[in-house]
Amino acid sequence: MNEHTLLILPARVDAGNMEQLYKVLSVPDANSGPIYISFNEMVFYTPNAITALLAQLARWKDIENRKFIPIPVRYNPVVAYIKYMGFFEKLGIEVKGSVAKTGNERYMPISEIQKDTKVDKVANDLVEAAMHGHSSNDEIRRLLSYAVGELLKNVQQHSCGTGYIMAQYFSNGLFQIGIADNGIGIKQSYISSFSPRAKGKEEWTDAQWIDEAIKCQSSSKVHLTSSANGEGPVNRGVGLTMCRLLAKECLGHFQMVSYSGELAHEFKAMDSPVEPMAKTIKHPYHGVSLSIAFNPGALGQITFMDLRRQVLTELGMLGKVPPLTDNGTMFSS
Repeated sequence: MNEHTLLILPARVDAGNMEQLYKVLSVPDANSGPIYISFNEMVFYTPNAITALLAQLARWKDIENRKFIPIPVRYNPVVAYIKYMGFFEKLGIEVKGSVAKTGNERYMPISEIQKDTKVDKVANDLVEAAMHGHSSNDEIRRLLSYAVGELLKNVQQHSCGTGYIMAQYFSNGLFQIGIADNGIGIKQSYISSFSPRAKGKEEWTDAQWIDEAIKCQSSSKVHLTSSANGEGPVNRGVGLTMCRLLAKECLGHFQMVSYSGELAHEFKAMDSPVEPMAKTIKHPYHGVSLSIAFNPGALGQITFMDLRRQVLTELGMLGKVPPLTDNGTMFSS
């Protein structure tokens, strides 16, 4: 088929109804003709919705070379907001009209994540936005920066696609982070890298692979080395585990989607029930999408050493890591 597709985006998308967006995004893949897209119905989009949308539009435009035709964009608050955050610029779309500033400095505009991106700088920029106006010691900032940096390395090393990250503080007290890519997904990353963890599990569902990926040190490439000299694993496979724990400690949320698998957890209270397993969703997302939210104020109420102990316990590493020195990091002295 070579029919054109009219893509009308849903009005409101947040972590609770992302599948509504995935349903709309699945429509163009049924045709191979031009994609006409309307942004004019957008009313409210959170960072994970914006990055997931951007990653898929970039897939059609840059990877599949589909003809991409935006319907003339009318001014509305969301269009102005995403223009200010760099959304249209990343797609090479010119949108006339003013932009809507966020009204405070607690945000991070969209950054593109490719193989040569300096992820440490991106992670540090996000932490500075998250902790703006909040007191916390340098070690807490380093811990948060490390966790976010690990997620961005996942995009670089595993996705085989382009990723995007942005973040925004909301009036309910949560700082929300959205990360999405248009790559091969978690399952294929394990299989294509010949991870020992994939042996005998080729028929696992995307949901099962999400449950595997969330485990401590279960990276699809943790068995590889970062250089010919064998200087250690590409990454430690702890970024997802750490970020979910941070969301739990700060009463936020964690949501992860990879193709037809989804893991979602709202941490409403410290005595949250047993963490859920990933489930299968009806409309797959072509890549990986992450939504992480936490209360920055909560990070100032606990010490780094307490949080470090909690993280290492969750990761199964307590007692296996040397004590910190003055120059120590979370995992080494």
